[in-house]
Amino acid sequence: MSATRRPPGPQGHWIWGHVPALRGDMLAFFTRCQQEYGDMVWLRFVTRKAVLVSHPDAIEQVLVHDNRNFTKNFALRFLRPVLGQGLLLSEGELWRRQRQLMQPSFNRDRVEAFGPLIVDEAQKLRDSWREGGTIDLHGEMVKLTLAVAAKALLGVELADDYDTVCRSQLAILEHFRRRCESNVRPPLWVPTENNRRMNRAIHDLRSLIERIIRERSESRASAGSAHDERDDVLSRLLQARAHAEDSGMSDTQLRDETMTMLMAGHETTANTLTFTCWLLAEHPHVEARVLAELEEQLGDRPPTVEDLPRLTFLDKVLKESMRLYPPAFAVGRRAIHDCEIGGYPIPAKTNVLISQWVVHRDERWYERPLEFDPDRWTPEMMERLPKYAYFPFGAGPRRCIGSSLASLEAALALATILPTVSFERLNPGPLKPWPTVTLRPANNVQVRVKPREAALAR
Repeated sequence: MSATRRPPGPQGHWIWGHVPALRGDMLAFFTRCQQEYGDMVWLRFVTRKAVLVSHPDAIEQVLVHDNRNFTKNFALRFLRPVLGQGLLLSEGELWRRQRQLMQPSFNRDRVEAFGPLIVDEAQKLRDSWREGGTIDLHGEMVKLTLAVAAKALLGVELADDYDTVCRSQLAILEHFRRRCESNVRPPLWVPTENNRRMNRAIHDLRSLIERIIRERSESRASAGSAHDERDDVLSRLLQARAHAEDSGMSDTQLRDETMTMLMAGHETTANTLTFTCWLLAEHPHVEARVLAELEEQLGDRPPTVEDLPRLTFLDKVLKESMRLYPPAFAVGRRAIHDCEIGGYPIPAKTNVLISQWVVHRDERWYERPLEFDPDRWTPEMMERLPKYAYFPFGAGPRRCIGSSLASLEAALALATILPTVSFERLNPGPLKPWPTVTLRPANNVQVRVKPREAALAR
């Protein structure tokens, strides 16, 4: 490809390209690239060529219309030792078969049936907090979403395994970020400190997943699969393994899918809940309007799925929270064949980067884009907003399979917790995000728990 025909972009290091810029502040770097060079920005990460794509029309082309010309990009492959060929990382016919197998568990009726479970877990978590006590808000939201994912998707309770999952997940996220930012990436068998932590995390998680599968298999066998009325994702996977000659489901594939469901099934929702609660604590006038709506629609009773269509302002708050802090801050693809995007020829094997963080904060699509303003989500605004100027769960055939469950869980959890509990921020300044596999808080989010009456008296 001629240098004169490639998109513009910043000058990188002569060897490392733009890897050093990622280490400094990835989100700020992507934002600066779009603002200074436009919707198509040429980047290089050592020997890997990439283009940052930021226009909604081009995003639609990559993720929707021409999606079969793209695979997942190189960075997500760093998760292969953990997730194997699970739904997040698999490609082609394997991905299509597995998606079709699991999709019924995420249909509307099935997802809405989880409503009472979500409310019950949110109530238990809320009631465990000591009045006036200090909690790590993000850690508590992870505890909630892990419990829901384990019960709803896998049909199990984590109980004493919660710390194992959280510790292992943090090690994996740190390993992923380090490898994305590194010039040299030693294979996992090299005993570096980072690799040792990663290998321990993989071992601990695999042991947990294999135990869950074994116990569910034994329970299913003792009850007789014909009498097993559970329809969670793991039940479908176990049934597919039992008919492996037709489904192609091996023991390894079963483990990979189960691991993916547990890890991906809670992380983004926990992040959304954390950022939303923080934003409400920063904007008490918005929080007051949420509370007024909850009082009007619910009174003193807990929420139900049937209440959600009437909680219109809460829905706007969640939309705005995921605009400013999208649960996935970027999507990566890799071109299979030469193609053209945004008027530029893109060679095969080029990595295409699409950042929700950048697009969701673009002043062309949003007035005062850095402000937290739920009222911006009017029907008129949504009508004129380009379709792919807002895509917190991705887009196209590989849109997050659990997006409907995540949205339902976030709304019901907030509607359960907020009427009786407020959070006093103990960390000064804004909440700094940490872009790794997902967008999560960079540090512990320390808050003091207060009963709602005390909050209203402030």
